[in-house]
Amino acid sequence: MVLAVHGERAWLIRQARCYPDPRPLDVRLAGGSIAAMGTLAPLPGEQVIDAKGACLLPGLVDHHIHLRALAAKAASVPCGPPDVEHRDALINALKLAPGTEWIRGIGYHESVAGDLTCKDLDQFEPSRPVRIQHRSGRLWILNSKAIDRLHQTRATQADLPTLEISSDGRLFDQDQALGLILRAGLQGGLDHDAIEHVSAELASYGITGIHDMTPSNGPEDFAYFSALLEQGRLYQSICLSGLESLQTQNATPLIRPGCFKVHLHEHQLPSFDATVARVAAAHAFDLPAAIHCVTRAELVFALSVLEAAGSHAGDRIEHGAIIEPDLETWLVDLGPGIVTQPHFILDRGDQYIQDIPAEEQAHLYRFKTLKTLGLRVALGSDAPFGAADPWRAMRAAVARTSARGHSIGPGECVSPEDALAGFLGEFMAPFTPRSLTVGLPADLVLLSKPWAEARHRLLADDIRMTWHHGQVSYRLAA
Repeated sequence: MVLAVHGERAWLIRQARCYPDPRPLDVRLAGGSIAAMGTLAPLPGEQVIDAKGACLLPGLVDHHIHLRALAAKAASVPCGPPDVEHRDALINALKLAPGTEWIRGIGYHESVAGDLTCKDLDQFEPSRPVRIQHRSGRLWILNSKAIDRLHQTRATQADLPTLEISSDGRLFDQDQALGLILRAGLQGGLDHDAIEHVSAELASYGITGIHDMTPSNGPEDFAYFSALLEQGRLYQSICLSGLESLQTQNATPLIRPGCFKVHLHEHQLPSFDATVARVAAAHAFDLPAAIHCVTRAELVFALSVLEAAGSHAGDRIEHGAIIEPDLETWLVDLGPGIVTQPHFILDRGDQYIQDIPAEEQAHLYRFKTLKTLGLRVALGSDAPFGAADPWRAMRAAVARTSARGHSIGPGECVSPEDALAGFLGEFMAPFTPRSLTVGLPADLVLLSKPWAEARHRLLADDIRMTWHHGQVSYRLAA
């Protein structure tokens, strides 16, 4: 049982082992910061927690997540592996979807029923509007009722954007426009309670900071999340990446503009010269680039762009799903950070074994080799496209086995300490792991065990309390 709470107060954590130091000491939290560390006596009115020699960690940071999409997942129907693995199972999942209006499907993969079209969805579920998102997050497939409903909503408001829907009901890379139309028609708008719920769930994992990497993020999204933070409805600090216009937004201790997000697609790469110009312009405003790369061609394009545009210390390769050895020297020379997701080996490894040549499988979501080369590596969940639990991701990075137990790229396995470090990066410097120091924000995670025990488990179940800027955001109920 869990309890998520807000409340400003002073805390004294007694006899905690501050990672990585195994020696117990006391830690005082006051004014949202770590006020003192050592042998400390309680002050009047101070809340005292006896850590009993358990591990105290810096709060975890998920360096790649999509918060709104994660909140929407709760009201969505899984349409891909492992929940749905064949055509009949997909049809059944749609027929059993709760409600009477929109069906929002997620996680579709072609292994279930091939390349879905509008015609297929009309056969599977003709009575309700259906939209199903591909596992990549870049494609929606709509049935006829969904297309009609969107056109009807748009016809009522002249200022709504146009959707480019293909003849077979496919909608590529138009999430921002789709979201505006859905919200205008009250056809799937996301309420604040859903965001707060998933934020509380993240706090239960020990997450105190997130990097929202949704490509369409702009000033309106910055204002939206700022308002939720002011209302006390979010339990993490937020770094928002997306459009270049984010550079106009004013940072606060709880929300900051991050990177200019470049979302590549191998089959429809943008103009190289135009992309170089946009990245260079973002750099001129001190806005680093974060470039989505899940194929070799996308990575080559990304590195070519960074080489031509000039580098920024904050430039990032997102995912680095496949990094082959012949590209290592180029990566080292340019030096971008890499935010990757080794838990996809666990989530999707069995499909990778079927789809990817055996000689390439060792190059998937690499970790150990990249660190050995001196490259900067951090971890993110990519939730909801991956599981949001960072401890699950750590276990996957250590083991590198698929759901069915197949080993994939065992040479990339890392220690529990390296896996943990992937989530301990500075909020605005993801590749610089933090330690607990007086004066830093009181973003902390108290485990119920010493690290010497917890490292063999890597379970969120071992979290006793989470603090975000000195406020308790999660507490394991007695």
